[in-house]
Amino acid sequence: MKKKMLIPRFEANDNSVKIIEWLVNDRVFIKKNTPLLNIETSKTFQEIKSKYDGFIKKMCQEGDTLHTGDIFIEFYTKLEDLLKKNTYFKKKKDTVLSCKSTYQRFSKKAKKILLEKNIDISSCTEELITTKVLNNITNEIRKDKKNKDLIKYFPNLEVKKNSDIKNREISVLEKSDGNIFSSSIMIQLSSEKIRENIKKIPKLNGQIFPYLMYFYIQELSISPKFTAFYREKNIIYYNRINLGILIDNNNILQIIVLKDANKFSLLELQNELIDKICRCYENNLEIDDVVHSTTSVSDLSGNNIISFQPIINQKQSVILGIGGDTNLLGKPITFNIVFDHRILNGKEVAIFLENFKRKILQGIY
Repeated sequence: MKKKMLIPRFEANDNSVKIIEWLVNDRVFIKKNTPLLNIETSKTFQEIKSKYDGFIKKMCQEGDTLHTGDIFIEFYTKLEDLLKKNTYFKKKKDTVLSCKSTYQRFSKKAKKILLEKNIDISSCTEELITTKVLNNITNEIRKDKKNKDLIKYFPNLEVKKNSDIKNREISVLEKSDGNIFSSSIMIQLSSEKIRENIKKIPKLNGQIFPYLMYFYIQELSISPKFTAFYREKNIIYYNRINLGILIDNNNILQIIVLKDANKFSLLELQNELIDKICRCYENNLEIDDVVHSTTSVSDLSGNNIISFQPIINQKQSVILGIGGDTNLLGKPITFNIVFDHRILNGKEVAIFLENFKRKILQGIY
């Protein structure tokens, strides 16, 4: 059974759209409401979602211009039904027309594996698809996704291709000099309201850092790009919030890691911080206490450093630098997020900081 989706009309005067980016691979099974592609109208960008379940056949490519009512995708109940259609197979047995308008032939074993394992071969240019070719394809897919240590510790790593628009921006940045991918945005505010809120929570004993981290983690939990990293035009999402906190231990910079920090209550977070900081100063940390952070924080406010720009750690997208000076009027505090421009943009970070600021000033936990 075959179903089709047509380009809808987004604006009264819009008769055509441009295909900007496909969000799914060809010839794979997808569910209803899965985001399919991003398109550009004369006024805006839009995301189109799937209306059906099924194995898909793309009817256009990125960069194509389609008119209202044009078919842009087909859905099939079975992958075998899709492969049997004339858009893929010539009358000669086991011959398939690829999206590059060249014919591909399948060995019997390769065709069986393709049907059983639903392997995406849309990028393959080989004319004869054998089991060896399929193995090479699956190995490349695996290679893109894995770092053995990461896969072992983060079994739910999510990999998404960066958009063409972002890749073009990266290409321009690569031609520049200096630290090309790192940007930062900082906000400064009086800490007096924050300190008033903390006084209402006696068990915090006036400690400001656990309070700040609790609300920072809240915001991280709804901002997956902030616990991710960039690799080979892909964004790798950790899907875990392991908060790495940089500690100055007798002039030696160390890191303690709070695993799954979003699962702690405010007081649990404070207790975990106290425990690990004390063990850090006692040189009594275990290996698991210092590895596998997915985002980092550095706090120099205790040294009355009003602002600074920390360096993003490897395989991370952001680091938060906290500065402050209790000797100045209003006891100002600063929050500086240094971010990887290949993953995030300034607006996203600004919105994040604004939401974080609102939460710490409201103090509702």
